[in-house]
Amino acid sequence: MVHLTGTVPAIPARPRSAPVVVVASVTAIAAGAGHLAAGGQHLRESVGFASFFFAVGLLQIAFGAHVLRGRGAVPNAGALLGMVGLVLLYVYSRAVAVPLRPFTDGPEALDPLGLLVVGCELAAAVALAVILPGPVRRRLAKGLLVAGGTLWLLWFFVALA
Repeated sequence: MVHLTGTVPAIPARPRSAPVVVVASVTAIAAGAGHLAAGGQHLRESVGFASFFFAVGLLQIAFGAHVLRGRGAVPNAGALLGMVGLVLLYVYSRAVAVPLRPFTDGPEALDPLGLLVVGCELAAAVALAVILPGPVRRRLAKGLLVAGGTLWLLWFFVALA
């Protein structure tokens, strides 16, 4: 029987100036700024929708500033999941009519600001995945793969009905 003793070395944080950290930070801040601009546009339609965009924008900007501090795999993993969730919400709202919008009778149209924000969110998600320590990145990738496969199967069976 083998007994392991000693301590596991800590995973070193990436330096704040590492290009991938800067990309994660800048793209998160850019996505947040885009959400703030979209919030202003949605204010004419609904205060509730505008509040959602303002809250998401402020969170993304705050997180972008936090990333530069270079610490914390848990906040980075949570932000990565949040970015992917926002991208999925954007795609969903362009594919079907969102039930929370009673004043719309179909999917939303593609718009340049929305595409720019989604591009920034995807870039931030990829950069955050690179920043994560290996074991966390592997667990997160497996979870996203299972979630994506489940969503695809759900869509497939709903489309058949």
